[in-house]
Amino acid sequence: MGNKQPADDAEIDAADWPPTDETVLAKLNKGRNCPLTLNEENEPHSLWDDFGGPEARFSSKKGALWTRVGYTGSKNRWPTYQKISGHTEAVQVKYDGKNLTYEMLLDEFFDEANYYSFSYSTQYKSGIWWHGEEQQQAVLKKIEQIKQTKKGAYANVKCTIEPLGTFYRAEEYHQRYYAKLKH
Repeated sequence: MGNKQPADDAEIDAADWPPTDETVLAKLNKGRNCPLTLNEENEPHSLWDDFGGPEARFSSKKGALWTRVGYTGSKNRWPTYQKISGHTEAVQVKYDGKNLTYEMLLDEFFDEANYYSFSYSTQYKSGIWWHGEEQQQAVLKKIEQIKQTKKGAYANVKCTIEPLGTFYRAEEYHQRYYAKLKH
C-alpha cells in the first residue's frame, strides 16, 4: 500500500501522492483544516508527536496506509519549520483498522514516547491529539491501564492529550525524511 495518500482537495491528483510541486502543496494547504476523521469509506486516521523517527516507525507498520508530518496544537495559522509559532511537530497516520488498530498505535506511542515527564519544548513535546469519542475513550482506557501497571514516574501520564485542532501539513522536505536519507 505504501505511502499513497488521498488528496484533501478535488484539484489535487491523488495518483501522484505525495506531491513534490510547491504549487500543489500550497493548493493543498490553502485554507485547509486537516483534522483526523472517519471518512465516507470509514477510514480512520490518527496523530502523534514529532516528525522523523515516529513517522518512519509508523509508516513501516503493516496496516499503515500513509503517514504525513505536520504541525498542530496552536491557534497560530500557517506554521513552517522556521516559524513554528507554538505548534508541535506531529505525525498523522492513516491505518486500515484490521492489521493496525488505534489501540496498537496507542501501545506503540506509550512504548516509545516520553509520556511521563513534561517536555522542555512545545515544538518537540510528546502528545496525542485524538479525534472523536471512540479515540478519546481508547486514550483514557490506555492511561488508566498505565496507572495500574507502571510504577513510579512511569505511572504518570504528563504528555499532551487533547482533541485535535487544525493540522498543517509540513514542508515536502520533511515528508518521509528518513526514507529520503537512505537514498
